[in-house]
Amino acid sequence: LAGISDVKYSPCGTYIIARDYMNVNIWDARKEAAPVRTLPVHDGIQPRLTELYEHDYVFDRFEVVTNGSGEDIYTGSYRSEFVQFGQDGSSKLYTTNMQAPSMGPVVDHGGRGAAVR
Repeated sequence: LAGISDVKYSPCGTYIIARDYMNVNIWDARKEAAPVRTLPVHDGIQPRLTELYEHDYVFDRFEVVTNGSGEDIYTGSYRSEFVQFGQDGSSKLYTTNMQAPSMGPVVDHGGRGAAVR
């Protein structure tokens, strides 16, 4: 589950934002020991990982982007949803208007946020 599905630099070039299946990790490009922040995206599905693995959902790939200032991070999720992590510690779940089959669990994001200037 630690495989990276997408990587982007922050607009200022100081941070690397990496998306794996469960989290968005923010790394300081000058330090490689550990991420400076980990933002859980799918923490509500932890109890169902065995089932998700058996149905190959853990191999799904999600991209990550920032807004122009780097204050917000956006990443995809299941059910045509995406998550916005804000620098103020907030997180918001959005649903697109696209009709797609339900492919994953409902996730509670718990209001954790990020800043990557």
